[in-house]
Amino acid sequence: MPSIEETVALIRRAHAGQTDKSGADYALHPVAVMRRLPSWVVEAVCHAALLHDVLEDTSFTRRELEGMGYDERVLDAVALLTQSKDDSRSYAEKIAGLIATGNRDALLVKFADMSENADPVRLSRLDPETRAKFVEKYTGPLEMLRAAAAS
Repeated sequence: MPSIEETVALIRRAHAGQTDKSGADYALHPVAVMRRLPSWVVEAVCHAALLHDVLEDTSFTRRELEGMGYDERVLDAVALLTQSKDDSRSYAEKIAGLIATGNRDALLVKFADMSENADPVRLSRLDPETRAKFVEKYTGPLEMLRAAAAS
């Protein structure tokens, strides 16, 4: 399995030229998500956090990541976190589906991801309309994940 440093280098290459809604370098987001994970998580969950948008937002495939040495635990979590462009479910329905899988690694990463996306400091960099849209999008699903994590 690659080291955390190697995975950070990979996501910097994979997300090169991409920016978030505020115009910041997109590769900063998965690093911030990893930093939001509880200190007790195993390294595989940290890799999944770093890679959580790679399959969805870049040309990398699961097979390529597997060839780089990422194990099934990491790849399964990343696959569960990858949203299909053909999926017409609401965001809350997608989160309910993720919760239903029972994959604890994916749930921990998604909670960290949504916590980062809903962070007031990060939201303050957005225009008011976009900020309101994200607050509405994440509030209910974040509570669903919090409840699932507590059970």
